[in-house]
Amino acid sequence: MPAYTVSGTLALGPDPDFTVVRAWAAERGCSLDRGHSGHAPSSVRAAYSHAARV
Repeated sequence: MPAYTVSGTLALGPDPDFTVVRAWAAERGCSLDRGHSGHAPSSVRAAYSHAARV
């Protein structure tokens, strides 16, 4: 039995809503450099998700 288990899916491509999250972050003064990955930091994604729910 493995020492740990990972559930869910592994997405190696860019975040599907990176452009939207980046625009949302820019409106709040946070610049997200697309860089090579196209992923937003988890803290920014969490803040965006929380704000989008409200």
